[in-house]
Amino acid sequence: MNHEKFNIWMNIAVGVLGTIYVLSTWYFRFIVAILRRPGRSLDVAEHYADGAQVLFSFIICLSIAIAGCGLVSLLSNLIHFDYPCFFNRIALDIMVMFMPLMNNESYLFFFYELIFCGVLALYINYLYINKIFEDL
Repeated sequence: MNHEKFNIWMNIAVGVLGTIYVLSTWYFRFIVAILRRPGRSLDVAEHYADGAQVLFSFIICLSIAIAGCGLVSLLSNLIHFDYPCFFNRIALDIMVMFMPLMNNESYLFFFYELIFCGVLALYINYLYINKIFEDL
């Protein structure tokens, strides 16, 4: 496999894992917000939202996959620094790798997730405009 194709696929994999992580945390926050409506406290709503520990286990496994895939992608990007969009690729990897560590209920984390989506959209747009998807 060509090194540039491997690098592109690793960056896409990191972006997909990050997007799944963002969607799963938004889903959890949405369920907690719905359960808080009848007057329940935040702790009780979180307990009901993930009573079977399914979502929590999924997020832990996803965090491990993000760490492993992100590390490989980051090393690949650092080795192949001469490929286009170097800073975009590095920002994408670092943002995704720090996402599980920064998870909280503040608006800053929501803004961080939106910035991640923007960086991913810029990278996908670059691949689409330069017709790199056709070569993969």
